[in-house]
Amino acid sequence: LIDISNCDESKLVLRFVRDGDVFQKIGSAGHKKINRFLTDKKVPQRERKYIVRLAKSQRAAFMLPLC
Repeated sequence: LIDISNCDESKLVLRFVRDGDVFQKIGSAGHKKINRFLTDKKVPQRERKYIVRLAKSQRAAFMLPLC
């Protein structure tokens, strides 16, 4: 679940992951490319094209598979 009650819905974007997209893990100081994260988690490349991200502006807030 995502609580978007404090978000401006007009700035939320749902789209497929693109090369170069980054995110910041909760509790982490730095950021990581989403595709690198998926590689590290051994998500098969054929499945990565079905992952979407919910973002506010350019910052990924949530990622989920569509299969």
